[in-house]
Amino acid sequence: MQSRPFIEEHDKMFRWYDYWIKGIDNGVMDEPAVTVFVEGTREQVTGSQWPPKDVEYKSLYLRPRRKLSFGPELMGAEYAAPGATSRSMPRSTSV
Repeated sequence: MQSRPFIEEHDKMFRWYDYWIKGIDNGVMDEPAVTVFVEGTREQVTGSQWPPKDVEYKSLYLRPRRKLSFGPELMGAEYAAPGATSRSMPRSTSV
């Protein structure tokens, strides 16, 4: 028999509902506010807020074939949409 996804989180979820809906003080509010599963490390990291204070933001760029990169891809004119040249782009005119 296949188990339901996130079954290990059901107890935590029910404790949260018990606190907020039924008014049962079960200590769920004393636990860390955020628990994140870090993909690749198979670890859970906890924190007091989301996003974490020490988060480092990085720009990501879409690449061909469903890939991402940290830098833009320098593409040649052969990859531009047909007719999308700087001369064919509409210009705003002032009246």
